[in-house]
Amino acid sequence: MTGPHLTRRLVVVLGFLSAVGPFAIDMYLASLPQIARELVANLINATYAPRIGPERMLVVGAALGVASATVMTVSAATGILSIPLFLGCAFATMGAAGLTFGNANALGLARATPRNRGAGAALMGASQFAVGALITPVVGLWGEETAVPMACVMLVGALLSLTLGIASNRASARSHPS
Repeated sequence: MTGPHLTRRLVVVLGFLSAVGPFAIDMYLASLPQIARELVANLINATYAPRIGPERMLVVGAALGVASATVMTVSAATGILSIPLFLGCAFATMGAAGLTFGNANALGLARATPRNRGAGAALMGASQFAVGALITPVVGLWGEETAVPMACVMLVGALLSLTLGIASNRASARSHPS
């Protein structure tokens, strides 16, 4: 057989191998807790965002991130950070990221003109990777003996997220009064 039938079959086979291959070699086992956090955050977001709006969900997620990062920072700085407390704070902070990232991206792309949405998506993705690439060595240089550097960076990021989310919502409310 030649033509599109062979091409479709090949695409299906390659797609199946791409989807199943990593699971077959247990590549994703270490990521399952993060996948679970993102799933929970996305389920919460899908339930409440249609009711209260993505703008409020963005601020709620950022506020949760600030609260959990504050607890982590204070407990790390005072020396009372335990493994269960660290895991709880990390779970809450990453769950908050699940609420903020999706809503921030959706709001940013919705506010862009249709012609610029692809470039906007590329810019958001590239900036997320760039910030991660710049912050990682800073945390590493700050010290390995304590969780304070990581907690401080998480707190600063959460505070920036909350501040920019509130500012963006105010600017949008001024430009689109209801």
